[in-house]
Amino acid sequence: MQNVPPEAVLPINAIHITGPSQVYPYDIIEYQIHNAKDGEWFLSNKRARILNANDESVKVEIITGKSGDVTLTYRYKTDDIQDIKYNIEILSL
Repeated sequence: MQNVPPEAVLPINAIHITGPSQVYPYDIIEYQIHNAKDGEWFLSNKRARILNANDESVKVEIITGKSGDVTLTYRYKTDDIQDIKYNIEILSL
C-alpha cells in the first residue's frame, strides 16, 4: 500500500505507513507502520538518514538542503511478503 491520505478510511487490518508525505530540508520526522512487524526500515537515497528504528516506528532526518524525494520502505524479513513503500517529498525552504 502506498501513501494514505489522512482522511482515508482503511480496513482495520490494512498494512500502511503513516507520517508526513511532504517535509522540509533538515526536518526530523517520525513514521509508523500499522498492522505489521518483523521488518526493517530502508531509505532509497542519501537525502535522508534513519536516526533510530524499531518494529513499529522510525525516526528520519532529512539531511539535504535541496528539494527532492526519498522513498521509505518497510521490508519484511521473509521474502514472501511485498515491501511497504511510502513516498516523501522534500520541499524547498
